[in-house]
Amino acid sequence: MKWFSSSKAKRNSHHKENLCAVVVALSAVTILYFSHDPSPAGANPSELQFDSADLTASMSSSANFSEKSGGGKESGELTGENAMLMQILLLEKGQRFLSTVPDYTSTLYKQERIDGVLNAPSFMQVKIRHEPFSVYMKWLEGDDPGRELLYVEGENDDEMLIKLGGVKGRMMPTLKLNPTGDMAMKEARYPVTTIGLRNVIKTILGFRYTDLNNMNGMTCRMIDKQKWNKEDCFCFLMEYQNKQSSNFRKSILYVEKKNYLPICVKNYSWAPDGRDELTGEKLDEETLCEFYSFSNIVTEDRLASTEFDESNSSYQFRR
Repeated sequence: MKWFSSSKAKRNSHHKENLCAVVVALSAVTILYFSHDPSPAGANPSELQFDSADLTASMSSSANFSEKSGGGKESGELTGENAMLMQILLLEKGQRFLSTVPDYTSTLYKQERIDGVLNAPSFMQVKIRHEPFSVYMKWLEGDDPGRELLYVEGENDDEMLIKLGGVKGRMMPTLKLNPTGDMAMKEARYPVTTIGLRNVIKTILGFRYTDLNNMNGMTCRMIDKQKWNKEDCFCFLMEYQNKQSSNFRKSILYVEKKNYLPICVKNYSWAPDGRDELTGEKLDEETLCEFYSFSNIVTEDRLASTEFDESNSSYQFRR
């Protein structure tokens, strides 16, 4: 993702004055939303269930939340800097929660546009450990079901292990790939070293801090009482005026209310050159560039070190 340069000192000074006013205006709302500590999310890993049909239904019912919501006090809507600041406060609270979580499991839905082509979606079982940063992934549905990936910071020459699924996995040995190398990045917009909720929050906050300095180039709405994959959520819609404002034309974010984690992120690029006729849903179809959704998040139960060991008998890396 492109990181934007900081504003000039004079502009920052003016922004700080505006930010103070926004903080005062939002104080009552903040007390309402943050009057309790986050509660634990998820369930026992042995009870983890994967239901792609539920998530597909969520996509259909939530795709146009901004058009369906009437807004106003009844829907809990905030706009402009108020909505932007509230998004930052929610994500920072989620960030603090994750700082207390050594590891977790989840189901990840991923769909990305690479080299202009929107790839088929994939569902993956994901295990994340924060220190040392470690990732295990197994493809459940989509391209190459059964594929496994293991990355442990500081091990295997900082390369990731890949065991292909199906017949290819039985015929070929385990592959070792540079996470940022050309071969690995042919199938992903971001390297495995940036996966996980903690990294998602860090990246989104980087964009939002920049957006606060450029509110004239965008609009932001927060709509309460929304759901994603059966989770109660706050929804945020960011729309940008031009390519100078952002790499993205539109971003949609769902933040769940238990631990304030970003469980759904959808980003849309600008219309291709010469396609100015694209509008509305057709424009979104043609410009969706990345779509990530986390479900079945389990944070309470600690993962054994063997969950990130290639010799784990449940994994296929040694076979």
